[in-house]
Amino acid sequence: MSLWRLEYLRWVRTKRILWLTAVHVFFGVTGPVSIRYVPELLERLQPDMPLPPLPVTPEAALGDYQGNALQIGLLVAAFLAASAISVDGKPPIAVFFRTRLPARRFLTPRVAAAWLAAVVAYSAGLVAAWATTERLIGDVPEGSLLGGMVLTWVFLAFAVLAVLGASSLVRSVPMSGVLALGFLLVLGIAGAVPRIGDWLPGELAGAVPGILTGATSWRTGVVGAGGLGVLIGWAALRRLERREI
Repeated sequence: MSLWRLEYLRWVRTKRILWLTAVHVFFGVTGPVSIRYVPELLERLQPDMPLPPLPVTPEAALGDYQGNALQIGLLVAAFLAASAISVDGKPPIAVFFRTRLPARRFLTPRVAAAWLAAVVAYSAGLVAAWATTERLIGDVPEGSLLGGMVLTWVFLAFAVLAVLGASSLVRSVPMSGVLALGFLLVLGIAGAVPRIGDWLPGELAGAVPGILTGATSWRTGVVGAGGLGVLIGWAALRRLERREI
């Protein structure tokens, strides 16, 4: 059995991809529904308390999904990726692979499969959000939606490489996920710094609502994600190849 086939079975037969996709589709449906009906519900429940008007727009609905997908959805995806990538956190598996193959040979399918699983789950949720938004709120330009989706794929690739980098620093599966998420959080905070933030991968996290409103500096974000992601991946593989069992 090839390593690629093994990764396919790991994600499909264990139903990991199903649960990850279900989480994203849930947010894809509930996000636009909440944007459409929550303001009316709050107004009926508290008629005497004036509330600031909330935007009921396609951008707000898709932005709500994007936020949930890259918070809770990314949390789930990061730990599932860490469970596959952090081979050294499972000594019997580490011994089996490391005595037969170099680290890059058995880790490349795991990293690629984790990214593809995140892409499939996120895309399914975005399609659900798009369909619900079109039904309840208004039209969404398909070209802009597709562009934002592809840019988010780039961000997800960077996030998976961050998990790979974390696994090269610690052996524990949970700690790899926590460290990767902490790194992404720090980058998100650094994104608030003028001029520097436009070049950080976090700029791509808001790609979908950003492109719809014309506010995303996606070109610099792609360059930053690509350059930093390649550097993290290269350094992680070198470190993992030198690590002793």
